[in-house]
Amino acid sequence: MTYRCLFAALLSGALLLSLSACDDSSTVGLGVGGPDSLADGRPTAVSALPDTFDTFTSVDVTSQVATSPDSIPSNGHRILVGTVTDPLVGTIATRGHIDFRQPANIGGFESIEGINLVLQTEYRYGDTTGVQTIDVREADMEIESGWTADEEGISVGNVLTSFNLAAEDTVVTVPLPSNWVDLNGPRFFSTSSGNNAYDALFEGLVLTTQSGNRVTGFDRESSFLEIAYRPDSASQDTIEFTGAKSFTHIERTSTASTPPGRKLLLDGIGTGLVTSFDFSAEPFASLGLVPVNRAELNLPIDSTTVSQSTPANFVRPDPEGLFLRAQVAEDRRNVTNTGELALCRGLGLQTTIESSCLINLATSSASLRGPNSQMRLLVEESISAEYGAAKDTPLFDKYILEQIAGEPTITPLLLFAPVENSSNPNPQLQVTVVPQE
Repeated sequence: MTYRCLFAALLSGALLLSLSACDDSSTVGLGVGGPDSLADGRPTAVSALPDTFDTFTSVDVTSQVATSPDSIPSNGHRILVGTVTDPLVGTIATRGHIDFRQPANIGGFESIEGINLVLQTEYRYGDTTGVQTIDVREADMEIESGWTADEEGISVGNVLTSFNLAAEDTVVTVPLPSNWVDLNGPRFFSTSSGNNAYDALFEGLVLTTQSGNRVTGFDRESSFLEIAYRPDSASQDTIEFTGAKSFTHIERTSTASTPPGRKLLLDGIGTGLVTSFDFSAEPFASLGLVPVNRAELNLPIDSTTVSQSTPANFVRPDPEGLFLRAQVAEDRRNVTNTGELALCRGLGLQTTIESSCLINLATSSASLRGPNSQMRLLVEESISAEYGAAKDTPLFDKYILEQIAGEPTITPLLLFAPVENSSNPNPQLQVTVVPQE
């Protein structure tokens, strides 16, 4: 939210500063100024409030091609189908493409009795009472890896059949029409190559909707084509073609007004968040070379507005697998002999894409938090770097909020933006240091 499914945006500029006392009365220490104020060795708490919070869009990759039965999906093994109008977001329309793997060592057939499309649901967004009417179409194009959610020029075939789907349905079996089976069934058993190969003759199915205010996600790996056939004149058998390729097209056809002082992040279409911190500026500049006792990044969620904008019998899925990607500055990207970034390894963090270190986020209904266990060393090293030979170069350029690549979603997330002197919670980096006596 998807190669990079969800959540990336831009937070740039200097930080506004606010100093606060630690909640524990034994660790108070307000008024960080020069070194003299840190001389008594008492733990001192400071916090930094960002002064800009701007979003940008980087559309997700929502296609995925599994090359073998044992391959691990890197992204896109869910397809989304349907249109949903959400008062918080606007209207989002999706369609899902799915293609199937021919089993190895497939045999011949005497006759083909029928073909069923079997779909496993595992994602719901929208009305939980109404029925979706879903059309099944034949695909006109082979799914390719790297397709983004807004990929254009993908044509789809005519409607083969339609079915109704209730919100509580978990598995649905859709018989494909007999006239289509009679005409197209033999190609599923093709063992030829080139233009007569199975993959060239059949490029999958596309699911679109006629009606229903809901988007449903179907799990590609648990969905399949079930073919009933007679391998000879005396018996009948079934064979399954499992889901091997998938793609979801996502389009936001209308928008809703976001409340002032909030930022709406939206997976799928790729609206997310990025932040940066200047550890050479106050309040960090006055701390000096001091051990960091605790550090936590807090991004508060406006769950009240989300709840108030939720219609009756309407569900929004929870965000999935959020993390912070700390992008290492270009001249700090030394690599170990195992291919890791030395900086990430030294901080006990996993190296991830785009020369970054991965920070897992603790998620609740109230906030996203970069936990002390992963933020403490990062902040301590960032402050210490200001006293080194390359002090003008930060360790990290920016911190990008993302979703672990995997299942396409259109899940929204409403965050409070930083507003000075606001009664609402603010996103901030909170740091407690232990000055040297």
